[in-house]
Parts: sequence; C-alpha cells; structure tokens
Amino acid sequence: MWISKQLTRLLLCLCPILLLGSCGEAASPLGVVGKGSISVVLEGSATRASSTVITAEEAKTFLVTVSKGEDVIARQVMLGNLSSLSFPAGYGYKVAVENITETAAEQMNDGWGAKRYQGRSKAFGIQSNQTTRVAVSCRVANAAVAVHIGEDVSECEVSIQAAGRTLTTTTSRTAYVNVPEGGNPSVVVIIRKGGKVVSQQTIENLEAAQIKDINIRESSTPTVGLSITYDDTFDTVRTDVNLDEETL
Repeated sequence: MWISKQLTRLLLCLCPILLLGSCGEAASPLGVVGKGSISVVLEGSATRASSTVITAEEAKTFLVTVSKGEDVIARQVMLGNLSSLSFPAGYGYKVAVENITETAAEQMNDGWGAKRYQGRSKAFGIQSNQTTRVAVSCRVANAAVAVHIGEDVSECEVSIQAAGRTLTTTTSRTAYVNVPEGGNPSVVVIIRKGGKVVSQQTIENLEAAQIKDINIRESSTPTVGLSITYDDTFDTVRTDVNLDEETL
C-alpha cells in the first residue's frame, strides 16, 4: 500500500513536467527554417550599341531557374511570377535566366529560330523574411545568319545547313543557331539559281552575339555574289531596364 501511494505521488509529479515539456516544443519546434524571397534584375552589356530593346513587359516572361548547390529548387519560373515564391533561408543559391529555352531558340518561327538571351548569377544567400536583390547580366547566347536577297535577283534559292537543320528560302530571312559553351558551330550556305548550285560556302566558328550577313545581288557573271560581314549591333539587353518588383 505504501509503495502504491509513492508511485501515485511520483506519477503526479511527473505529469506537470511532461505537459510543460510538450507545450514548450510546440511553441518553438526544432528544425524550422525561415524563408525569404528573390528579386531578379536583368542587366545588359554597355560595350556595344544596342539594336534591341527588352521592355519590362517582355522581361516578365523571362524564365528563371533557382538552384542551391546541385539541387534545382524552382525550374523555369516566369520572372513576373517569381515574387510569389519563397525559399528557405541559406547560402549557395544561384539563378539562371533565359528568355526562351535552347530548344525553342532553334524551333520557333518554322524552324528558323529566334534570338536567345541568357545569364547566370553569382552565388548568393537568402535571409529570413527578407527580399534578396539578385543582378543577372544577360547576353545573346546564339548567333544568326541573315540572308538578304536583292529585288533584282530571280529564281534564287538559299539553303542553310547547321547542326542537322536544313533551312531553305527564296526570300530574305534570318536563321538562328545555338552556340554551346566552348563550341563554335559551322554553317554551310548553298545558293541555287534556276535549280543549279552557283555558290557554296562554309561559315566557320560562329560566335554568340554575332550575325553573319549574306547579301545576294545579281551580277554580270553567271555566279551570284556572296559576301559575309560582321554586324556589331546584335547585342542585346538594354542596361536601364530595372526589373525590381516595385516597378513591375
């Protein structure tokens, strides 16, 4: 009987301690990490005259991929929707930005492609309950071959062969070619007049942010003239476009 009373007292003493312990854990659970948000600002090159303007509305459609270390946290989120997301506080974050994917850059416009911008940030940290401003320098990631056929040229057909693609036109058009990091693709240009090949040339080592102009004009000889020039105005995103969330 005495032992039973002692056990009862002991259990009664332990109950308030257990209750206090469980209340304290619920109020401050272990392992909970605060979250913060990201504001991405696109920046462009100021080293060349810009022939292209990216408006704030267009920039909202840029795709943002957020990673931490080797892990992708958010993939291809439109920049305009990025403010609705939050990320665990921590360090080692990076963002990659592109206006279109690498695949789309060669498939859009009936396979002639489109100009592609891309950029990557440096590593940064996210603070709990704060917005981290991340500046990303964007550049043109592909090259272009522009075909200009003079009005005086008749029965002319131009084929552009690049990375398994063959594009053929009888009017002035521009083909966009992806330039992989560390690689410089080659493009073969074949000109036919009246169904007969009159010129074939390989353009070696296309570089990103380049455009090769091919001007075709009628000449006094049976061969159509082919000239290739470098255009320095292919670059890119205007530097004064501020995409802070406050301005969108």
